Amino acid sequence: MAQSKMIISIALSILIGICLQVILVFADTQDSANKAASEFAKAYFAFNKQVLSERICETSKMVDDVNVVDKYIYEAAQEANARGFNLGCYIKNKIYHMETETLSRESDKASIRIKGERKSPLRTFFSKGDIHEFDEVLELVKEDGKWKVCGNPFSISGV
Repeated sequence: MAQSKMIISIALSILIGICLQVILVFADTQDSANKAASEFAKAYFAFNKQVLSERICETSKMVDDVNVVDKYIYEAAQEANARGFNLGCYIKNKIYHMETETLSRESDKASIRIKGERKSPLRTFFSKGDIHEFDEVLELVKEDGKWKVCGNPFSISGV
């Protein structure tokens, strides 16, 4: 009798764990303004052209008939080349301690404050000067059912 109760308890625990996992996976696939802001920031500092293009709104993508994402990636690559490196090795930054805070939210637009630290991949244990903090407020809109960053995020169009 005690053994059957233990087997039932274990089976129930496994079943609850599987159900919880399905719920968490489903929740992670849902798009949100905070998730979009985080993805945009990571892509911005890692020079991920694909994600940047997907997460920037149409009205902010083109400034004076110039694609700001292409210009941003091109100028970063030029800077890396001038220093004797390629874009992937030298300039890409990793994000640490990133936090998002919803300042305002409506059904189709939101204002998200994002802050954290970015660090160069070439930094050593002793090079503490390569840690840069960022703190930005991003304006997001919902376009075609997906949250996208608008305005002048991280001064991307001023590069």
